[in-house]
Amino acid sequence: MKNFNYLIYFSLVFLLTSCAVGRKISYQNENTLLLYKPSKSIVVTFYDQREEIVNGKENPSFSGHLNATLQIPYNINTQSGNTLAQDFAKSVSNAISKQTQQSIVITLAHADSITKALKALQNSEYDLLLLFTIHKWKNDAVPGFSNIHYQSIGDFELNIFDKKENIIANAHAKDILEFKKDLAVNIKTMQKMSDDLFSKLILELFNNNQIRKAID
Repeated sequence: MKNFNYLIYFSLVFLLTSCAVGRKISYQNENTLLLYKPSKSIVVTFYDQREEIVNGKENPSFSGHLNATLQIPYNINTQSGNTLAQDFAKSVSNAISKQTQQSIVITLAHADSITKALKALQNSEYDLLLLFTIHKWKNDAVPGFSNIHYQSIGDFELNIFDKKENIIANAHAKDILEFKKDLAVNIKTMQKMSDDLFSKLILELFNNNQIRKAID
């Protein structure tokens, strides 16, 4: 009986903690590809204005929630340990650089003023500032009776500034991806959904006629 009680105890510990392992998503290896070569040199920054970040409920590396079997929520964070905004900016900058055009990243914290990025543009040799505002970004996994309900939500806005601080182009992209599969939470499924959503939103923004005209 004693051994049986130990078995129950350790089974519960495993059940409660199994979902606490590997709760990270990488954004540093995004395969976002631009379909054209920008003619302007570009400064890239992401401005995290998600409600849960601005009000201090979550830290800036927060990416979503993974619920354990007993519906205990665990935070998902960036694999790099950087803020989500930093990883996103690096990914977009890399995509621009692959088109053999100059691009650098300016870090803008959620509590910073946009003026910081505008001054960085003015003091640089670059032509334009691409300011991506993160209105929403969250990846969730919730166990159901027979499968896991995965959901990825993204809402980005892109403003392009010239050196005179004028907004010369604006676009908005948002979407929700949902999927039900697996008997246990699979972080690889969450990673793929996150990758797919990020690429979809970024390509939608860059393919916007107003945006393309400003940088192509």
